[in-house]
Amino acid sequence: MQFSSSLRRPQLRSVGGGNEFGAERNTRASARSAVKPTSLSRLNFATVIFLLVAFFFLASERLGVHLAFHGGAGGGSEPEEIFDFEGKASKAADLVIVTGHAVLNFRSSLDRAGFDDDCWYLLPYQIQRGMPQAIEAHIRAGVAEAAKNVDALLVFSGGETRRDVGPVSEGASYFAVADALSLWGSSSNTVRARTVTEEFATDSYENVLFSICRFHEITGAYPRHITVVSFSFKQRRFEDMHAYALRWPSERLSYVGVDPPPKTGFDLAFQTKGELENAASLFESDLYGCHSERLVKKRESRNPYSRTPSYERTCGHEMKELIKYCGPSLFQGNLPWD
Repeated sequence: MQFSSSLRRPQLRSVGGGNEFGAERNTRASARSAVKPTSLSRLNFATVIFLLVAFFFLASERLGVHLAFHGGAGGGSEPEEIFDFEGKASKAADLVIVTGHAVLNFRSSLDRAGFDDDCWYLLPYQIQRGMPQAIEAHIRAGVAEAAKNVDALLVFSGGETRRDVGPVSEGASYFAVADALSLWGSSSNTVRARTVTEEFATDSYENVLFSICRFHEITGAYPRHITVVSFSFKQRRFEDMHAYALRWPSERLSYVGVDPPPKTGFDLAFQTKGELENAASLFESDLYGCHSERLVKKRESRNPYSRTPSYERTCGHEMKELIKYCGPSLFQGNLPWD
């Protein structure tokens, strides 16, 4: 195909030593540089600023939520609150145990964990019985005991006991609530820096035994004194059965019993009756929880993720035989606190 010879490139005519097209471009460029930003430019600038502000706002909100769940905001920002600050945990001499009773439902808002049943995965006998209030009270009591004693290590004890929730432990749930509800008290008390979780226990005997082992993992020693925080109606079980099974000296054990008020639905008589029928009477005849079918099944049902404690290796060779021991008679081997 041939193009007509009449279709030619336009000829540029020189004007004052240049050309018309070049002169026109230069003129337009000069004009643009002299013109102030238009309203559209200002609008684009404002939009960018708005988007940046929105981004930082959303990022800070997400960070706040993350820290609330993972132990940061309001809990770990001060140096005195960081774990083992100045060796406060690793040099501890005494042990405070808060025994776990439920696992958090992380789909609910943590700021309601102190009063809303829906924040926890509760068993039928725990529903509308003041359990959230009891848990918060136990955490507060444990923190208060540790705050009074700068040589104490606080342990939130309880394993991944609820299949329905997921692999979340009772111990970690209590720690998360302490952070979210700012239950640590003054940062100067260093309690948060002296707090760990124990995440294998499936019953009250293991709460004590495994917390002693957890203490040893942190300090390399065994506690000189133990304080247990739980419900008032469980005191006999801990003092007369678990401490006895461990041959722990009674003068080196304290018990803090804390119950929620009756207006929460808590019924002390009902709970005391259940304690006798479902726990105390069983441990009374089976100190180590290995022979009673009901106690064995409880342990199995509270370990849905088949977790295996490592304490036989980490708790010290002198504890290995006690950890494996199943009774039914009282353990007669050597113990570090003899």
